Amino acid sequence: MKRYFSRSFIILGSLVVVLVFLAGIGSLASGGTSAQTAPGDAARADELSKVERVLNHFKCWTATEAEPANRIAYLQDQFDTGGPAPSFETVRVEEPKVFCNAARKIHGANSAGINDADHHLTCYGIEPLDVFLPKLVDVVNQFGSASLEVLRPLGLCVPTQKLLVDGAKPDIGGGSPRNLDHFKCYEVTVGQPLDEQVEIQDQFDRLFGANHFEDVLVLEPVLVCNPTKKAVFRGFTSPALTSSSGRLEVTPVRHPNAHLVCYRITPPESLGASVVFRNQFGPEQQLVALASEMLCVPSLKREVRLGGG
Repeated sequence: MKRYFSRSFIILGSLVVVLVFLAGIGSLASGGTSAQTAPGDAARADELSKVERVLNHFKCWTATEAEPANRIAYLQDQFDTGGPAPSFETVRVEEPKVFCNAARKIHGANSAGINDADHHLTCYGIEPLDVFLPKLVDVVNQFGSASLEVLRPLGLCVPTQKLLVDGAKPDIGGGSPRNLDHFKCYEVTVGQPLDEQVEIQDQFDRLFGANHFEDVLVLEPVLVCNPTKKAVFRGFTSPALTSSSGRLEVTPVRHPNAHLVCYRITPPESLGASVVFRNQFGPEQQLVALASEMLCVPSLKREVRLGGG
């Protein structure tokens, strides 16, 4: 499984391109994820329940025909604060690679609704300008638990308001997102597929009918996304920014325990819808949502060790 963020975009199902927004060496610990294993104790289960109440499931679609943000951003997530001195990672923000909608999910006898239909994420490819050391993390979500090796940052997911889809206002979820974090997303080593059958419905599925769900197989995890603090200089697009180049705008983390683990899904559903949206990188941006490729699930994360340690 290759990266999901790439300068030269190829649909994620090809799985062969270097630096795609979403392989490395290694696999899930002990042969993979235990798909039906509940969190280890009541406290862990309660913590996961709290995360699921504030963070949606997201169905993510590959994006094309979008302009690059052409911005320098400074990001600080839990990996950046784990060393002796908390720091910000400097990244160059490129074009959108993935667009994600809040989604309903049915998994056997379990179902998850949409907490907030206004929650959307536009995920931009990033080019890190700092060195990142691989890390090992344990994650827990509705699919069970797994140990994942985190290789490097690949994308920045930004809270987004969806304005138009194929020239029409969305029937639901057209408001400005509130209480939604930014996420810095990392490539992880390829593990064993979950092979879990789920039904998913997001706002793009409703274009096919109000009761249309996509029936997919959930495969291997491809990204771990941490809530991140983001700082950018407002009103500048030059990559050669300095601390004296204008007003620094900082967006804090609201829910530090609410992470996303993103899984590849198959078969992808073709769409080809034109989307007009706004977020902190621009008031009226456009992309074409091509095909469904990922399901991102609210998750807990615990770092086991630092790379090189």
